[in-house]
Amino acid sequence: MNARSLPVLAALVLASLTPLANAQTPPATPAASAPQEGARPEVATPVNAAQTAIRAGLHAQALALLAQAESVPSLTPIESFFIERTRGVAAAESGNDALAIKSFENLLALNRLQGAERLPFLDVIARSNYRARKFPEALAAMDRYFAAGGDNVETARLRVNAQYLSGNHAAAIPGLEARVKAGEGGGKSADETSLRMLADSYAKTGNAVAYDGVLEKLVSAYPRKELWRELISKLQKRVGFNERQWLDGMRLLEMVGALDAADLFTAYAESALLSGLPIEAKRVLDTGYEERKLGTGPNAARHGEMRAQANKQAPEDVKALATNPTPRAADAMVATGEGQVSAGRIARGIELIEQGIAQGGLRRPDEAKLRLAQAYLSVGNKAKALETFKSLSGVPTGGFAELARYWTLAIEKN
Repeated sequence: MNARSLPVLAALVLASLTPLANAQTPPATPAASAPQEGARPEVATPVNAAQTAIRAGLHAQALALLAQAESVPSLTPIESFFIERTRGVAAAESGNDALAIKSFENLLALNRLQGAERLPFLDVIARSNYRARKFPEALAAMDRYFAAGGDNVETARLRVNAQYLSGNHAAAIPGLEARVKAGEGGGKSADETSLRMLADSYAKTGNAVAYDGVLEKLVSAYPRKELWRELISKLQKRVGFNERQWLDGMRLLEMVGALDAADLFTAYAESALLSGLPIEAKRVLDTGYEERKLGTGPNAARHGEMRAQANKQAPEDVKALATNPTPRAADAMVATGEGQVSAGRIARGIELIEQGIAQGGLRRPDEAKLRLAQAYLSVGNKAKALETFKSLSGVPTGGFAELARYWTLAIEKN
């Protein structure tokens, strides 16, 4: 909550303050918001002086004057009413949430305010509890406020926040969904905080599909490295990637600049090796060593073993790709095409993958299209890459539709 919003609300309450009439001098025109029944001079004088001090910003002085008034024996209901109301305003404006809550609760308990007259005080009680991070108490006060007819938009927003912050994610979701929808009006993106709160609430209530949807919105609007990594990780956990699909995910992280940790470099290299692409594995491992992400730490020996394996297999693959005849089987065409792409002969690789897809009968046709789109992108043909990625939008299983959508999102953001 904005630190200024509660004092502003308290100032509205302060504006309704009227001087406490001296019992010997009844007011000519009673205030509508509180009965003017008069008070003893020893109470009225310090209360009125306290109101003047509040308007001058002298809150400590006001509280001292009110303590003086409260010390008078046998306070009447009207005297208590004005003391509590004035003290609540002084406390709220000075940030003394506990005292503001206590004073306004005491004020309402006197039952001298009815209907709409109670609303600003209930609102301050609710917001003071919120500012004090007493979220269950804030929610209870907000329920009272709205049940009494309150309609403050900011308080409604804080109510959703309080539901979220108190751990009642199921209750917070409808309000957060409405907030995100409103923020997306006019082609804009919702604010990051609301999206993160909604994503977290979906996660806490076990709605993985909805969580992934909001995570995509976050990546689209605020494409940070950690969000891209989480997006790929969550998809892997939901659909169960094999090593070949991990390769597609790691390539995407490399493209968006999110491949920046040792475990990611090794996961990428291992996927490439298991997919029969040692040339690509060698390139990734070499980059990891150059960036000093690999070759250090407790797993340095494992890094060295992987690098030695890639260094041995990559030259053999280069030689085989240069000398082997064009395969006839569709799957072999695609596999060889992928190898040619990894070796830098991208045009030849694209030709072979296209031929394999056209021939038909592939064991993994969706994967072949995903790899073809990546190959198009590597030569700067964004139009064909996007067309091919979007052709996978209707794939129902395996994570291919999601991966294609993520690649599309990355292209459109770069």
